[in-house]
Amino acid sequence: MSSVRRLVLVSAVVLCATALPAAEGATILKGSSDDGPSTYTNAEVVAVDVIGRTLVIRNARGVEEKVQLDDNLAGFADIKAGDRVVLTLRTGPGWARVSSIVKSRAVAPPKVAASPSRSAPGASADNSQALASREAFGAQVASLAAQADRVDRIWNEFRSACDVKAGNPREGARGWFVAWEGSIGADLSGGTCRDLFNQLIDLGEPIKAGMTAAEDVARRTLLPGDIREIRRQYGMDWDGWALTPPQQLER
Repeated sequence: MSSVRRLVLVSAVVLCATALPAAEGATILKGSSDDGPSTYTNAEVVAVDVIGRTLVIRNARGVEEKVQLDDNLAGFADIKAGDRVVLTLRTGPGWARVSSIVKSRAVAPPKVAASPSRSAPGASADNSQALASREAFGAQVASLAAQADRVDRIWNEFRSACDVKAGNPREGARGWFVAWEGSIGADLSGGTCRDLFNQLIDLGEPIKAGMTAAEDVARRTLLPGDIREIRRQYGMDWDGWALTPPQQLER
């Protein structure tokens, strides 16, 4: 091999070795750019675009803005122009996505007693923020609990038809939580029972995603005891919201 050819090959190897870390770094940066912080906001719905999955809202400052539904939301449900809503927004430079949406006037705020031990002189602003967070989190949990009532009906049908062996749920929880914990026994030999099990997972997963998102935001301003009390009030007290879903069964 000539000396010129050897020099060309060595140069190519050096260029590849130096380019690789730069390419890997670019990939990491690109992957992290989709993430954004989550915040609560009260707003009035100005317009709904079902096909485009967007909302035009008037935010708490009275300014109109357009926001996009996040992928974990199936749709708008009964939200329409003129409704007052509580939104959970994931935000980033130049974009905002709605990860949950609840009618703020549909649910009374949960009654959560303030602890005197948390009171301190000059802490009125912090208390006000905590109260707003409790009300927003309570409204979200109440909305998700209404969806969970439907899962309860599927669970009851599944238990009676499929010889399910599971203990009674503890206070403040729902029986179907055990399906994600792997502690369920059932006769799944029939197609009907497999279909009911799959329905249970299909309906439960969006609720789990909604609770996970709501709690991620609530933990920034609420104490664990406040979060647990609100969850218990609506039968949603569970520490398994982030569990991996069970594998669905062939019908």
